[in-house]
Amino acid sequence: MQDVALHRFSLNRIAPNKYSRGMNANVFSRTNFLLLKPGRRLTALLLLFVGMGLAIVTLLLPAAPVIGQVSQPGLTLHSESRNEGNSGITGYTVTATLDHASATAVTGNFSAVAAQFAAHPATGATTCSGDADFVVQNHVPFTIPANATSVTFIVFVCGDTTIEYDELFSMFVQDLVGGQCKTCSAIGVINDDDSGAALSINTIAVSEPVFTLTQNAVFTVSLNHPTPLTVIVNYQTNGNTAQPNSDFLPISGTLVFPPNTLSQSINVVVLRDGIREPDETFYVQLLDHSGADVLEYNGFCTIHDFSLPLISGSFNLSPDNAQAHVGVPLTYSVVWTVPDGQVWRDLSTIDLRFENGAHTPFSVRWNQSDNTFSVCEQGAKGFGVNKAKGSGPGVHCSPPVPIESGDILETGLASIDLFHSNVTGSGPTGRDVTLNLEVTFKQPAAGKTFGVRLAASNDQGNQDPLVEAGHVAVIP
Repeated sequence: MQDVALHRFSLNRIAPNKYSRGMNANVFSRTNFLLLKPGRRLTALLLLFVGMGLAIVTLLLPAAPVIGQVSQPGLTLHSESRNEGNSGITGYTVTATLDHASATAVTGNFSAVAAQFAAHPATGATTCSGDADFVVQNHVPFTIPANATSVTFIVFVCGDTTIEYDELFSMFVQDLVGGQCKTCSAIGVINDDDSGAALSINTIAVSEPVFTLTQNAVFTVSLNHPTPLTVIVNYQTNGNTAQPNSDFLPISGTLVFPPNTLSQSINVVVLRDGIREPDETFYVQLLDHSGADVLEYNGFCTIHDFSLPLISGSFNLSPDNAQAHVGVPLTYSVVWTVPDGQVWRDLSTIDLRFENGAHTPFSVRWNQSDNTFSVCEQGAKGFGVNKAKGSGPGVHCSPPVPIESGDILETGLASIDLFHSNVTGSGPTGRDVTLNLEVTFKQPAAGKTFGVRLAASNDQGNQDPLVEAGHVAVIP
């Protein structure tokens, strides 16, 4: 069998030691390798693998740079944006820069041509005539001298007074010698500086809906004059003192004005929250836009609180003007009615107040949710709830007492007998209600005249203004 010598890695040149003593150039031949003792055979294999690894690493490492060698400078062509002007030709300066100076000149060719894939490309021509927006340049040679770091090019832009979109053209550098490309393409923007159309949004006011849950606040976005361009503008609502999803529904969107269209509308839904509160505001903001400038970005809406009473109903008191003798029961009938065709708000309470001047000596409240009565006495130190004839200590207002209990509600000036009182209703609960109250005035009320005022509240806790319903004169 022919030996296969492995001379390539010159492992035979390793200095002799107790493992390599006597090895010659053919020590790693297949025959000699097999004659080695097992321990020395393993050592030889390890030395072989180490040598192979060193050779591979040497091949992969890059060559060491030559001392004094400098890499080629990188060139960047910069994008620019300029106004077009109204007439004639304007020089449009474009700059290319090197990231470091070079000991030798850098040369290349510059071009400025129409932007192929732009939405609104500028029109290029050899001269500023007709519809041309700029003068095309193709492979114009340039030189950046040694030790310099920049060069400028002049692109000629054609002025006009046509209302149009901002337009784009492409620029690039080719055939670079002495340098390398970092960014060798750029965009030129010709800004239309003619008197174009401008957008604005109005400020409005609406009343919070009373008989419906919602209503629209309609904003108008207008252009100050017609334009042959398509105008696009984005918008969104923002809360101020009015809160999104509580006072209005937040929205965002895009308006598109076809050519020569002067106005578009934005509808924002205003919500009824049923709370008596100050006027509140929110606004619609105009955002990104094209085809026109913006004169007024924000349109405010003021939401006026309810212009009608919060409770849509009417009272009738009988008797409205009465004389009552001390100790003789007087039956009041209080009728609460909602006219047909009105949207009902859930009734919560009805108050019957007996007033003397600026004071309310006592009042009676009926609570619709649990059909209970309670009484309050202004400035009283005691109040009693009595099921028989006596009276007991109490507080300023009584706890609610079910009308079915037959209790007598006591104040210092009068007592209300629930056994001889009742509540009747027709239609939806709380829509048409009649309270029949038996009131007996006491001796401290003798000689006084009380104004009788009525009020109601809804389930949101809002209360109608008090209604002057009548008077009662107490006779000893």
